[in-house]
Amino acid sequence: MKYIIFALFLNIVITSNIYAGEAVNTKVTNAGINSKGEVFVTFADALVQDGCDARKQLVLPPDSTIKDHVLSVALSANASGSEVQIKPAGCYGTSPSLLPNYSPHGWIFSR
Repeated sequence: MKYIIFALFLNIVITSNIYAGEAVNTKVTNAGINSKGEVFVTFADALVQDGCDARKQLVLPPDSTIKDHVLSVALSANASGSEVQIKPAGCYGTSPSLLPNYSPHGWIFSR
């Protein structure tokens, strides 16, 4: 009996855990850049990344070397209504981000 209870407990812990930085298949609801040069992409579903607030918005810093590429993928997916797969890598402030020096690496691509 105690093995059944332990197995049930372990199953609940494993299946209810949201792994930080996991890839999410979602749609882009808007994307743009602000006057500080930060690129933002908002998704239909929340992104979860260790150390960040769970948010629907990805933010890239003004000095990001990939911000133009991310914005291009996001705008294309938004215009076509396609899903993207996004895996955040690091935080910018309290928002999930795609930081090039963060390990493990993240990505965004259209599906």
